[in-house]
Amino acid sequence: MNQVYFRGGKIVEVATFRAQTEISEDDQPKMLAPDNTYGNEESDALRRDLTINGLFYDPNSYAVIDYVGGMSDLENQIIRVIGEPDKRFREDPVRMIRSVRHAARTSFKIEPVTKDSIIKNAELITKVVKARVYEEFTREIRSGYSRHALPMLEELGLLKFLMPELSRIYSQKSESQSELHKLLENTLERIDSSHKQGSEIPVSVAFLALCIDSFAAIRPETGERSGDRIKKIINHLYSEIGVTRRDREDMESIILLCHQLFKSSALPLEKSKMLLRKPLIKEAILLLELTSNNEFGDQALKFWREMIDSAPPRAREHRPVGRGNRGRRGGGRRQ
Repeated sequence: MNQVYFRGGKIVEVATFRAQTEISEDDQPKMLAPDNTYGNEESDALRRDLTINGLFYDPNSYAVIDYVGGMSDLENQIIRVIGEPDKRFREDPVRMIRSVRHAARTSFKIEPVTKDSIIKNAELITKVVKARVYEEFTREIRSGYSRHALPMLEELGLLKFLMPELSRIYSQKSESQSELHKLLENTLERIDSSHKQGSEIPVSVAFLALCIDSFAAIRPETGERSGDRIKKIINHLYSEIGVTRRDREDMESIILLCHQLFKSSALPLEKSKMLLRKPLIKEAILLLELTSNNEFGDQALKFWREMIDSAPPRAREHRPVGRGNRGRRGGGRRQ
């Protein structure tokens, strides 16, 4: 991949045409098939994941070049894998998540053969390097269409391998689970609305919001600190999707701050103001905004919004999204 720079900051990414590389049936889907074999325009199109993503445009003739039936699927609003679905999903199981994301984003239907193949091969997603699963699932949550994507992931059998706790909320029919389902839908609507309005939600906040009920009441075991208990819950809830170490640590701090937000709203004003100087306090208040579902939460949120509005300008400044003020760390992400 090369980046060609033009005046005005325009960048065009240029990639070599590649050919489809065969992999044996015994190969485990832990990485993509080798892709360093040179090809031509048609062979490169056949390597794409979905037919609607396999179209070329000729800027000289203003023509769309279609080797994979993508135009027909666009017109008929269909999500279809290029080639034989079972084989393509064995090559790269992440394509199953991408199929769902495009279907949720476009409201297109996943065609029956592709859909059946996802259901059949859903467990293959556990064979993928967790860093790639984390990246793809994060895109799902931050697409602006998570409210449509998550039920689809559950229907196709993928969600139980990504976030089992969410799968239980969708699959169980008890009254308590039904209430959790309603709360989850409200949270997803708020997350989607924020992204559609251009407000990027930190990954750590988004993931916490999805499972907020698990953090509602932290009850440490004998001799255990609240922070240690939160760490265990986070590791349990998000182990399958490979949340990065940095995000996990931020999540621990944000949840502890959220509990303090509720307690401090009943304290004298000067003591409450001290919380505004805490790293990640903005993220904690954002989490409160995304998940508040009762009068108690609404009152606490109102209190802290007024506190922020009345605070000196320096105290209201936002840090870069998703990063705490932690001088002991470098800027890179760690897995």
